[in-house]
Formats: sequence, structure tokens, C-alpha cells
Amino acid sequence: MLSKQWRPWSAEELAQAAAWREEGIGDAEIGKRIGRTRGAVAVKLWTVGSARRFDILHGNNDPVTDERIVAERDARREASYRRSLTQEFFGDPPIGFSALDKRRAAHR
Repeated sequence: MLSKQWRPWSAEELAQAAAWREEGIGDAEIGKRIGRTRGAVAVKLWTVGSARRFDILHGNNDPVTDERIVAERDARREASYRRSLTQEFFGDPPIGFSALDKRRAAHR
């Protein structure tokens, strides 16, 4: 039975899961092989793949490290604590994380 407790992905697990996905093996089977749920496999491979595609499109061919993803997530989470009730209600992004804020920062 799979553990319900979260545990970090090792580099070996991630590489093996990605290789199996490339071979056409389904997420449920990959999960059984490495002891994770189908959902955990699907989300992890999608997250890493999306970040990698974004970097390639924007000219960064360096491999994406989990530390960058975690750092951005933590920064966004910290910024979300400073949102007003109105911003929360209407779903406005945290200050500094909207498309306009990012565009202004790029032109400075």
C-alpha cells in the first residue's frame, strides 16, 4: 500500500519516471513501480515538463532545478499573505506577480 505521507522526489525517481513516461508507460503503472500515486506522478512530471518547456521557449536551455521552482513558489506564497480582502475575493495576483508588474520590472 502506498504511503499517504508526502516525501520529496529524488533525482533518480524523477529521471526514471520521466524515462518510463517517454516509453509510453502510464502514470498509474509508474506510480506502482516507484511507490507513488498516479496523481503524484502526473503532477510532478507535468510541473517539471512545463517549467522545462517554458525555459526552452525563453532561450534558457539549462536544466530546471527544483530549487528554482520551490523558491518562486515560496516567494509567491509570501506575497499572497499581503493581499487585501478585495484582491483575495476577485483572485488578483499578489503584488509583483501580475503580468503588468513583471513587464514593468523587465523594462527597468
